[in-house]
Amino acid sequence: MNKKLILPILSLLFLTGCVDTNINPSEDFNNDNTSTPTETTPNDGGDDNTGGNDNTGGDNNNTGGNEGGGTSTGGDEGGSTGGNEPSVTTTYTSTTISGANTLCNKITASASDVNKQGEDKVSFKGRLFFVEDCGTTSSKNGYLSTNQYKCFFFDNEDWIYVGVSSTMYAQLSKYEFQDNEYVEIKGTTNKYLGQNEIIADSYTWLGNNSGLNYSFTALISAKSFPENTVDEILSKAKSSRLNIKGTNYTDNIVHFEAKYVQKVENAVALFASGSSYIYVHGTSKLNNGFTLGNSYDIYGAINMFIYRPQIEFLYSSVLSEPVSVSSTASEQLSGTNLYKVSYTKDTTNHSTNYENVFGKMYSFEGYVQYYIKSGYYYTCLSDTNKNYSTYTAAITGKALFINNTSEEKISSESDLTHSLLGSYYNQKVTINFTPYLLNTNHYWQVQIFTESISVVE
Repeated sequence: MNKKLILPILSLLFLTGCVDTNINPSEDFNNDNTSTPTETTPNDGGDDNTGGNDNTGGDNNNTGGNEGGGTSTGGDEGGSTGGNEPSVTTTYTSTTISGANTLCNKITASASDVNKQGEDKVSFKGRLFFVEDCGTTSSKNGYLSTNQYKCFFFDNEDWIYVGVSSTMYAQLSKYEFQDNEYVEIKGTTNKYLGQNEIIADSYTWLGNNSGLNYSFTALISAKSFPENTVDEILSKAKSSRLNIKGTNYTDNIVHFEAKYVQKVENAVALFASGSSYIYVHGTSKLNNGFTLGNSYDIYGAINMFIYRPQIEFLYSSVLSEPVSVSSTASEQLSGTNLYKVSYTKDTTNHSTNYENVFGKMYSFEGYVQYYIKSGYYYTCLSDTNKNYSTYTAAITGKALFINNTSEEKISSESDLTHSLLGSYYNQKVTINFTPYLLNTNHYWQVQIFTESISVVE
């Protein structure tokens, strides 16, 4: 364990809804009131098109005016009780988050149960951290619309997910990732994919005057979170239980040491240790808390987002000793061969072929080229020495679409030299990359490491 300079980067973290406009497996990920995937190029048409849920809709300072707490039906912004309030009087057992987990543990769920509700009605107070969309609204196959969205709550001793409806999600997501947003939850015990949660009947904002003081530093002191390697985290993610959209938010909180190597999107950062890589997802200001080249001890929840392993960021501290990262690629991978990797679900809702492509750095040998979309030039990597007049032609040519922002929306062919790869245009090169995602429009986006480029003589 490295000696830490405890510079806690307390959770600036995360964004709203986990629906990614760049990804669309064979089943429609957005079949309800969530946004429908649209045609995009990497980061084209908005501030961010992330593969990690970067639909922020605002910054972390939006307190929404609930300073004093309060109660009002429907969860309006004046302070709040909101949600599925029962029409008859219901008795709730007042408890802690730990007590709610204990009651959830009474539920006996089979391996095939998606939701298995208990008989206990509970109320507890906690601090809201993030709210995410699991993408499943259908009532078939055991899924419920009342807990499609997962809210992460914690106190100084424990944590739990709270499943909420789209209506509650719209209200609660305004207040995630803030310092003092305390809430009282009333709901029913449940097991979702075998994991403890409370399906919320209602919530009440307690506001900044709640008298509560919950922090991750206190939670870390109270709990012994396992330290894992990046490889161990990738393995745990790929063996976790998924819903029909290839997504989960697990209660498996771990910490790991890794080097911060790239900003991917506003809400997505790339970390590495040895020869292994992992995406970390958080608030739209996530990357502001990291310095390129520094190493960190990261705490987070293991997560699969549409078959891609990642970490939902909770807390970090900078390390005094650097984490070693290999500069050698794990293997060579062409555009043609990467395009052979797609979503192919098995009986456990996993897509093993797709999941296994992540976590590594690959070497590409081919040509720096471009494609044109909406009058702009975008650099790409092509197995053959040809440019593409349209992005659909680039897809047909199995080109790798570069997600790094420096390679996007270049005004003219002559301006290509201003991009990181422009001076290599039309040349055969080797360059290292790690896969980012298979886009809705069926092209592969990659993160390149420009320091690794060399011309093939």
